[in-house]
Amino acid sequence: MRLRRPNVARASRPATGACVAVALALAAGAGCKRAKPESGGPPIVNASPSSRAPGAAIPSPSELAGLSLLVGRRLPELRDKAARGLASWQRLKAHADELVREPDASGMGAENLALAYLVEADVEHARAAYAAARALMQRDVRSDSYLRYGDYMRGVAMVLDHCGAALSADEQGELASYLDRTTNELWFDNRGNGWGLKDPGSNYHLAFLEGTAFAGYALQRRAHPNAGRYLERFFSLLEGHGGVLAYLEARGEGGDWPEGVNYGQRSKQRLFSALSLVASMGGPNYFARHRFFRDAVSYAVYQVQPDRRALFPGGDLSRDSAMLICPYDRDYVETAAYFLDDAATRQLARYYLSRVVKSYEDGFRWREGLYKGVLFETDGAVANVAALPRSYLASGTGWLNIRSGWEHHATSLSISGGALHDQDHAHADVGSFVLWKGGWQAVDASSFSKGINWEAGAHNMVSVVGHQRRHATMPGMVRFSHADGVAHASVDATGLFVRRGERHDETLLGEWTREIVYLEPDTVVVYDRVSPKDGVRYDVRLHFAGRPERGEDGSFSGRFQEGGIAHRWLSKGEVVARPDDDLDGGPSSAWRAVQLPPDPASDGRFLSVTRVAWQSVPDLRAHELEASGDVEGVRVEDTVVLFGRASHGAPIERASVRVPNGAVRRILVCNGGGPYDVRAEPDGGAVRVSLALRGPTTEAGLISVSLPR
Repeated sequence: MRLRRPNVARASRPATGACVAVALALAAGAGCKRAKPESGGPPIVNASPSSRAPGAAIPSPSELAGLSLLVGRRLPELRDKAARGLASWQRLKAHADELVREPDASGMGAENLALAYLVEADVEHARAAYAAARALMQRDVRSDSYLRYGDYMRGVAMVLDHCGAALSADEQGELASYLDRTTNELWFDNRGNGWGLKDPGSNYHLAFLEGTAFAGYALQRRAHPNAGRYLERFFSLLEGHGGVLAYLEARGEGGDWPEGVNYGQRSKQRLFSALSLVASMGGPNYFARHRFFRDAVSYAVYQVQPDRRALFPGGDLSRDSAMLICPYDRDYVETAAYFLDDAATRQLARYYLSRVVKSYEDGFRWREGLYKGVLFETDGAVANVAALPRSYLASGTGWLNIRSGWEHHATSLSISGGALHDQDHAHADVGSFVLWKGGWQAVDASSFSKGINWEAGAHNMVSVVGHQRRHATMPGMVRFSHADGVAHASVDATGLFVRRGERHDETLLGEWTREIVYLEPDTVVVYDRVSPKDGVRYDVRLHFAGRPERGEDGSFSGRFQEGGIAHRWLSKGEVVARPDDDLDGGPSSAWRAVQLPPDPASDGRFLSVTRVAWQSVPDLRAHELEASGDVEGVRVEDTVVLFGRASHGAPIERASVRVPNGAVRRILVCNGGGPYDVRAEPDGGAVRVSLALRGPTTEAGLISVSLPR
C-alpha cells in the first residue's frame, strides 16, 4: 500500500523497520558500514535479491553430505555447548531425559530428542525419538485439512536425519516412506478441502511449506527419487510469481500479517522455521535478502503494550483472546535474530528476547521448542528501546502504533488502517483503534470473549447494520504524521461495509472517513464523516472493559487494572451504554458506549474526545467550540483541534473559532490546505481567531498554527 504524501507542517515520517534499525544504530554510535557478525550468528551472506529461477536452489544429495537438518555443519559447536554446560543445552537435555523416562504419547518433543542424540550419541535418546516419530505418524494428518502437517513432517524428518545411525534400515525406511507418502498426498492427492494450498497469506500455506521443506531435505539427504519434486514445489511457492516472498514484499511491509496477530504469529513461526532450514543446508539466507524479516522484529516490539505482556489484539484470537506474549513469539524472533545480517535489528531482537518473552516457558510451557534455543541463541549488545521512535507504521497492512514512551505506565494507541480486507481470520476493523494505559481502556470486545468477534460492532468504530464478512477494498490509511507531541492519522474505510447482492457485493456507505489526533501523552480526538445509503442504519461505538459510569454531561468513564478512561461525544444525538452480549461470534463481557445519529437515514458528523490516566479516572478537559465555516472542533487544554465537515475531508479554506482570551496556544487544522493567514480579534471578553488559506489549495493534511500568548 502506498500512502499519499501528507501535507503537514513540521511532520515526521512514520517509523518503519528500516527507520528503527537506523535509529538504533545511531544511538549506538554505529556508522553506515555493514557490521561484522556478532557472537553466535551466521556468517554474513550476499544480501542482494535472488535472480535465479525458482527451484534453482535445490541441492543435490552430494551437496548435502555432512549436513544435518537445521544444524548444517555446526555439530562441533553444539557439542562444545554441551561440554560447557550452557543453560540452553541443559534445559533441552533435561527435557529429553524426561521424555526417555516418561514418553509423550502425542509425539511432541521429537525434535528435542533428535537433537539430543545428534549431540551426545546416547542411544536412549534415539530410541525415544523414534517412538515419538511413530506417535506423530499415527496422528491424523488430514485433520482440519492438514493443518498440523508441518509439525508432523518436521518432527519425523529430524528424527530420520539426526538419529539415522541408531535406527535400523527398516525403521529408517518407515520414516522416509511416511514423509514421501504424506507430502505426495498433500500436494498431488489432497483428501481435504484444499484450504490454504494456493494462498500465500494463509497460516495453512506456511504450515504446508514448512513441512514440505523438512520432508524434501530429509529425503534428498537419502537420495530419494521424489525429493526433488517436493523441493521444487517448495521453492516455486516461495519464490515464484504470486509466491510467499512476493506477497510479503507488498502485504508484509512493516512486518505485520494480514490474518491478524494470532494467525500471523503462527505463520511467521512456520515460515521462519522453513527458511532457517534452507539456510542451514547451504541454501539462500532469505532473512538477509528480504526486508520483511527485519520489519517483523520491529513490529514484534511495537505490538507489545507497555506492560511487556499484552499484544495488540488484531484479527481472530482463537488461541488466547487476551493475546499475551508466549513462546511462539520467542520462536520466530530468536530465529530471525540468528540469521539477520543487520546488527541493529539483531540488538532489537535481543531486547525482545531478554525483556519481553524470556524463555520457551514464558507465557505458557512450550518445552517442545527448546531445541530452537540451542540452535539459534545469540549473544551481544541489547538495544535501548528508549532511543526508538514513538510511532511505527506497518504500511503493508496499514497498522499504526503511537505511544507516549516505553515505560510501564506509558500510553499506547494502535490504529487499524488496512486497504484490503481479504483474509478470513481478519476482522472488519479498518478505522478502529484500541488504547492502553495500565491495561486495555478503549478495548476490542474480542479480548473479553472467545476472540472471534469479527464484525465492526465489536471494535471502536462505526457499526453498520447488515454488513457481512466479505472481501473489501478501500483507501485505508491515507495520511499519517507525528511531530511535536501530536500524531494525526486519516483513514478512509468507505468500502469496508459490504453485503452480498443478487449480482455482486453491495457497499452500504457512500463514505466513512475518520481523523484521529493523538495529543501526547494521554488524549485522543476523533472525527467521523458517515454517509449511509438508502435504508442503512449505523451507530458509532467505543468499548470498555466493564460497564462504564455515565456522567451528567453525557460522558462515560471507567477503571480497568492500573488505568482509567473517560470518553465523551460532542456531537448531537442520543448516547447510551449497552453490554456486548449480542455480537457475532459470541458474547463479550465488555460494554460499549454508543453514539446514535440524530437522523439514522442522513449523513452524520461525530466528534469525540477520549482521555486515559494512570491509576485514576481522568479529568476529560474537553471544551466545545463556537466555530464558523464548514468546520467543527474541540479545545483540549491550550490546543484547539479543527476538522473539516466537507466530504472526505476536503481542504479547509476559511474558518474562525471563538476561544477564551489567552487560553489557546495552537490550532491544529486536520484538513488544512496549506499556510494560513491568521487574525486574532477581541470578541466580547474572548478572542475570535480567523484563518484564511493563503495561496492555492493543496492536498489536505495537518497544519499547526501557533498563536501569540
